[in-house]
Amino acid sequence: MGSSASKAALGATTDEPSEPEPKHLAGYAMSTFIRRYSKYLNEKSFAYRMIASDITKIKRGTDGMMRTMNTRDLLNTLPVIQTQFDALLGFNANPDELTNGIIHAAFMLLFKDSLRLFAAYNDGILNLLDKYFDMRRKQCKESLDFST
Repeated sequence: MGSSASKAALGATTDEPSEPEPKHLAGYAMSTFIRRYSKYLNEKSFAYRMIASDITKIKRGTDGMMRTMNTRDLLNTLPVIQTQFDALLGFNANPDELTNGIIHAAFMLLFKDSLRLFAAYNDGILNLLDKYFDMRRKQCKESLDFST
């Protein structure tokens, strides 16, 4: 009996590799998007450390955080939002790939964050434009780098 078990184990290790199963291919496809989503979450945590608040959760509008921020803080915050938004856009899923539940869920979370990030960035740019003619020359040059 021992020899038959060893023959079976030997046969299992020396067989030619078979084709990957479809469930393994789906896991491989998901891993790409999980890494991309992870990259976005890393950027989001970095932005939280830099700004000390979650941009996607701040108050928006005329009396919101980005509209009432001073010039120096605004010039420090806008590049952080840009970097976070760039990481969000790096997810880059095609409609065919959104049939997977996990990829679709990550996409929906990113979609919600993209709307909030865009609104915060827009409020910041409007605030920057309001303050543009009151800024020092160096700050004006720095603010023009955001629009290019």
